[in-house]
Amino acid sequence: MNKQSNLYPAFNDKILILIPTYQHLRILKVFFSSLVNLLDTDSNILAVCLDNNSDQPIKKFLSSLSHPQLFVELLPENIGKGNGLNQFIERNLNSTNLPKVIVSLDSDIIFSPESFHYLIKAVCQIPNAGIIGMKYEKNQCNPERNLFFPAKKIKGENNEIFSINIPFLCNVAGGIIAIKGTILEKQLNFELYPRSKGRVCYPDDGWLHDKLKPYKFINGYLNGAYASHLKSAKGIYLV
Repeated sequence: MNKQSNLYPAFNDKILILIPTYQHLRILKVFFSSLVNLLDTDSNILAVCLDNNSDQPIKKFLSSLSHPQLFVELLPENIGKGNGLNQFIERNLNSTNLPKVIVSLDSDIIFSPESFHYLIKAVCQIPNAGIIGMKYEKNQCNPERNLFFPAKKIKGENNEIFSINIPFLCNVAGGIIAIKGTILEKQLNFELYPRSKGRVCYPDDGWLHDKLKPYKFINGYLNGAYASHLKSAKGIYLV
């Protein structure tokens, strides 16, 4: 495990997972167990944890993690998800060091490696894929909203058919979302979460949706890739 940005490997053509963390040790232990299971399946997946100055037990736990594809930065203050991820991108990514896919992953989401690999396949194969997320388990913490219409069947570049639920007048929930690296470069100008400066907590996924709305990308939840959300905004913990 490395904690210095200048010790990161090259990210070009990799699958990069960016993970903000803040408190909730019990949830984090379950989350990182799930994440390590995923990393063990593919050496092209790299994960970066950006901790927003959690308390000392959290820092001790994060510092104990050890995996060659997992990197941890302990930020000196809580700057929030959007700022944390954007600042990492500003320091480390550019047109010559561009991941194939960027995944923004909250540290209260778990899923199977099979679901993750299917998500990446859909993002890479659907020509006009925008923000693609996993479908969520039907529990008290399910963040999906406004899925009134039947799923759309979309043909990928290899003729595989993907089923996407597109929310009506609503963004894809940001617990786990994936976009192509080329979108980060061209449409977002290396700012994953727009208008984050000075904000610790704000509707980051909504403003990302609004930023990409003019480009007519397909934004939605991928059937066949399933995640479990372990806690809600009301503090209901399901572990």
